[in-house]
Amino acid sequence: MMLVLFVIYAIGYYLIFSFLIKKFNIMTPGREENSTNIKLYTKEDLKNKNNTKSELILEGVGGVDNLVDIDACATRLRLTVVDENLVNEELLKESGSKGLIKKGKGIQIIYGPQVTVIKSDFEEYVEKVSQ
Repeated sequence: MMLVLFVIYAIGYYLIFSFLIKKFNIMTPGREENSTNIKLYTKEDLKNKNNTKSELILEGVGGVDNLVDIDACATRLRLTVVDENLVNEELLKESGSKGLIKKGKGIQIIYGPQVTVIKSDFEEYVEKVSQ
């Protein structure tokens, strides 16, 4: 009897919600207004995007010469800089940061849980640029 009840509820939910979504034009994933800009990315596109973010971060902290140490915690990219006055908050916000904390020579750029990927890409980029 539970299976029959489940099927009846599933059909009911489907009919009610599909009617409401179509009637009131409720935006659901895939139906957003800017969904015409969907693009598939290649591995090369993704690598260039990561390099762009790393480039913005490096420029935002004042360049390679201003960078002393790179570290990360759960949600923040922690950097030690030589001169904290060279840090450009606007460039760091362009790189996707959600916030910035300055404490003396140490700065913490808040990116969220994807910070470990950002840190490794940033370290590779800094190593490549400093050679």
